[in-house]
Amino acid sequence: MKQYICLLAVFLMGCTPGTGRITPGMGMRLELQEQTAEQLHLPVQQSGSPVVAAWLTAVSLSDMLKGATETAYRVAVHQELTWLCENGFTDVFVQVRSNGDAYYRSRVYPRAASWSQDFDPLQVFLEENQQVGLQVHAWINPYRCQTAGQMLKIPDTYPTRMWAQEQAEPIVQVSGRWYLNPADAHAQALICTGAQELLDGYDIAGLHIDDYFYPTTEPELDAAAFAASRSEDLTAWRTEQVNTLVAALYAQAHAADRIFSISPRGDPAASAQLLYADPETWCSLSGYCDWILPQLYYGFDNETCGFAEMLALWQGMVQTDGVRLIPGICTYKVGQADDWAGTGRMEWVTEQEIPARQAAAVLEAGLNGVAVYSSASTRELDAPEMEALKQQLCRFTQVPP
Repeated sequence: MKQYICLLAVFLMGCTPGTGRITPGMGMRLELQEQTAEQLHLPVQQSGSPVVAAWLTAVSLSDMLKGATETAYRVAVHQELTWLCENGFTDVFVQVRSNGDAYYRSRVYPRAASWSQDFDPLQVFLEENQQVGLQVHAWINPYRCQTAGQMLKIPDTYPTRMWAQEQAEPIVQVSGRWYLNPADAHAQALICTGAQELLDGYDIAGLHIDDYFYPTTEPELDAAAFAASRSEDLTAWRTEQVNTLVAALYAQAHAADRIFSISPRGDPAASAQLLYADPETWCSLSGYCDWILPQLYYGFDNETCGFAEMLALWQGMVQTDGVRLIPGICTYKVGQADDWAGTGRMEWVTEQEIPARQAAAVLEAGLNGVAVYSSASTRELDAPEMEALKQQLCRFTQVPP
């Protein structure tokens, strides 16, 4: 069977190590090539082994890092990883790029604002994990960059700052924040360059992206590129831009024998209409992702997106053996009113153990993987709520809690 995948060809002309200086218009391109299934690399972990994952946000990483010595940071990381392991988790998605920055040594992205120390936060994280044994995935937000004010503080040796200064097409500003332009080849190549740094430089289990794609539906965002394309359907054209990047990241991860995973919004229709994401294609065709982790952050009584109904919807969407469904559930809503849930607004306040019941529902649906957002909010659960969730998480791996 023939498949079409996006292969990255990146040429960093005149890039000064440690500065990230790349001349805009630097000969970067994405190429579409035809390959047979036999020519594709299979990720080393593409198996049926249970997955119980947690998302560890850049906010949590920043809290551990801010003002800390290397020793103090190591202690905080070790405590976090140990807690995850003791509570049934097997994998962690650690957010190493959330706003056009880096919590690792990068030539093309500036350091995160909270990282001023000499040590490498991601490398230390991985070293501490050697004693714990979780699978660590590098989680990046591909397009989102700094606010307008934050961008002014970035050295002008970095591509995003240079593009912002020049009002160049690879970067756009929406509501006071900069975003890499999903329709621009130089922006796409910069994202892939950053991904390659992670794949080449760190012993990670995989590469992970979340649910932020196009920042707006306004046609002015990429009007010049759309006009130049001579396409007639803006929605289809924008969706193609997103799919080109997704396929390129997948190809990079596979070339390095790593897993590539995506965590889109739980409502696939809204994801497609508002963000130009294409979860239906990602779930039904090989060449886009290994794991799909829809954010099913809904209560059972949500009026428009009930948890059980959305879980069944996603199960029906997965149409290829090459894609594994690992539903995402949340703990941050526990004890909070859900203003988007209609008649189910107070469910998370009045009902007990919703995350535990959702994990059980995933198991009962015949799936052997679940992901929890986030590590921080899960650690804040009260003891009975946490114990109930732990009991269900340990059922995935069949390890006594």
